[in-house]
Amino acid sequence: MTIAQKALIKNGEKYLMLLRSADQPVGPLQWDFPGGRQEKDEDLILSLKREVKEETNLDIEPGKIVFECEINVAGHDMKFFMYDIEKVTGDLRLSHEHSDFRWMTIGEMRKEKLFPCVQKFVTIRSIR
Repeated sequence: MTIAQKALIKNGEKYLMLLRSADQPVGPLQWDFPGGRQEKDEDLILSLKREVKEETNLDIEPGKIVFECEINVAGHDMKFFMYDIEKVTGDLRLSHEHSDFRWMTIGEMRKEKLFPCVQKFVTIRSIR
């Protein structure tokens, strides 16, 4: 099973969302939280920090895991850990993996095409 982490970067009630580029092999044109796959023998927190830095140019300090989900993505079983982010520094600059960003509330996310694990997160938050 592949492990991946996502960063829940908030500004008030809005979360930082990234639009996956049209040429991405998995989840093209789907909104997603920053983050990505853990590399072999890589610490979970260091992996999350590295992925967020690569995708957004932001430096983060993760807090606790607030959501987990397991899904099959393009034939691969994956487990995602979503972390509250306690501190963010730097200037946002997207990598080639994403074509846009937006700050969205849970309600706004419900109206968008979301990466599957993000969809599960939004569904659970909407029920509460």
